[in-house]
Amino acid sequence: MSQTLTGQGITTYLITGDNQQAFHEVVRGLYNDGQSVAYVGDGISDTEALADANVSVCLVEGTDIELVTADVVLTGNDLRGLIHAIAIAKQAMEIVYQHIALVAVSNISVVIAGVFFGLHPVLAVIINNCAALIAELNGQRPLLVPGSPAPRALSAEKDLQSQGPVILVASS
Repeated sequence: MSQTLTGQGITTYLITGDNQQAFHEVVRGLYNDGQSVAYVGDGISDTEALADANVSVCLVEGTDIELVTADVVLTGNDLRGLIHAIAIAKQAMEIVYQHIALVAVSNISVVIAGVFFGLHPVLAVIINNCAALIAELNGQRPLLVPGSPAPRALSAEKDLQSQGPVILVASS
């Protein structure tokens, strides 16, 4: 799993939430380096660490307080689900960026056309609504493509920044 995450530009560290001072020093150093931190916890001692991370992940067998604190709960009690979740999130963000570009370009074009060519307001509304409809249909694309979205998202990985995200995994 660590090799797969490293291949995606994600650095993993094995650290415990039991020693809060050491944990906070590590996280503070990572934050100062401009990195995002995800923490995967597996016990009651990890609750504070889960709360301090940018993204907190726990297994469904975690304690009640851990389940409430975590941002992501892996239901299969298998950390390999984290790789799948990251791939789905990357694909979702790719689609969000496509939506932003589609709607922004169409709206900017309508404004420019209105200023320079006197575009009728009804036509501007039609163009805006068509762009929103196309964006909505584009958002449904992952549901229509057969198979899991994870392999496509992993294979379509773009160049990552040298300072990629970090995942801290709690020791048992």
